[in-house]
Amino acid sequence: MAEDYSDHLLALVEHDLLPSSYEAVFVAGSVVQGWGNTGSDIDIYVICDEAPSGVVSAHRVGLQPDAVAVSQLTTNDHKLDIEYWQDGQVDQLLDKVSWKEFYSSDVSGDRLSWPELRLLERVDHAVPLAGAGWLERRREQTRSTAIRSLMVSRALNYTTLFIEDAIGQLESGDVESAVLSARLAFGNVIDALLAGEGKYGQSGKWRARRFRAVEQDVISFEDYWAIETMQDFQPDEPAIWVRRVVTTCRQIARQVVV
Repeated sequence: MAEDYSDHLLALVEHDLLPSSYEAVFVAGSVVQGWGNTGSDIDIYVICDEAPSGVVSAHRVGLQPDAVAVSQLTTNDHKLDIEYWQDGQVDQLLDKVSWKEFYSSDVSGDRLSWPELRLLERVDHAVPLAGAGWLERRREQTRSTAIRSLMVSRALNYTTLFIEDAIGQLESGDVESAVLSARLAFGNVIDALLAGEGKYGQSGKWRARRFRAVEQDVISFEDYWAIETMQDFQPDEPAIWVRRVVTTCRQIARQVVV
């Protein structure tokens, strides 16, 4: 049975955190995906022209206006993190990840801020509290953008950079740094693989969850987890592990479709 989040909408009303006029309200994040724990926050998005007057904090974004108002509310059961986005900001964000932009500009994804990427990755699993039609329309629009390919390209770019770092550091005798670079390369190539299957995300803490949520035959969970947790790492011979991980990264990267 689906979780009922309607009490959170009432909580916003009771604490004057819901504007008098809005287009949609939805919840998203780890709790909605079934990944949360007792300490997890509930992430709420409100689409409106203007946040309530009492909201004074903000996240900076590369849009106009260049800020997203944010607020927090602690109820008896949960801590609510609330973001207030304008509909026009969402339009601009979708334009940023359009196929036209993907083919005509930098595709590294670094020009997308953390709040922007987080909204894009959460729209797909969000649960509406109000304005279900708005959310479904934006969900379909997001799926038709280049966000999947952009996130794959971004992760592959970082994979290449960290592989080059690991090799160069080994050659210069900086083995400890090479180990760290190899770990970063592996995390990014797995992110690229998962993004290619439509499961992209920014936080490494959910990588294993994202891995289990997709079906692919490039690498098994057991083999992934062995490298992620460095099960075969030998402190006396770190270079062997680095070279093995670099080889694995290259093998996976060749099978990822942008």
